[in-house]
Amino acid sequence: MRLVASVAAVVLSALSSGLFAEELGRMTAYVDGEERIWYTITFPQAGNTVFTATLEQKPYQVELLLQGHPVRSFTSKDVLSVDARFSGTYAAGDEPLSVEILYTPNGLSGPLWTSRGAPEAPRLQIVELNAWGGAGDLVAIVSGEICRRARLFSQTDVSDCKRVSGKIETRLEVR
Repeated sequence: MRLVASVAAVVLSALSSGLFAEELGRMTAYVDGEERIWYTITFPQAGNTVFTATLEQKPYQVELLLQGHPVRSFTSKDVLSVDARFSGTYAAGDEPLSVEILYTPNGLSGPLWTSRGAPEAPRLQIVELNAWGGAGDLVAIVSGEICRRARLFSQTDVSDCKRVSGKIETRLEVR
């Protein structure tokens, strides 16, 4: 449920901010055959800048946290999130330990679509990842199946699923 926690944290911080955003990049994807574009952004919150595209380097793993918005500003609806975790330090060609996709057309109140519990596991292929200091950039390909949940913590309905596939091109914050 880390993906849900990261989405909720960004939503809560944005609700208390001025919501002035800067575009970092794009997530272009087909959801059930329909092409869509979401934007990764930054926005101010309590004197800090919140990034919706981050690479977090932790002692024993690396987390890639991406959240795309349908417009170039913060919104809590129609959000596409992709999270991936890697063991140790990331090196070119490494496969993620886990990948999660979450699509919230109506916000976190649901219904929503998740790869958690879907019959087919999602995949994330890093085409290019560069990091220097506190910044970086990413090009990646994502694909998988997302299935419906009536509410955030309800059971995944594996009889109601959609295909998702696309490309992510964004700058990101490196922590």
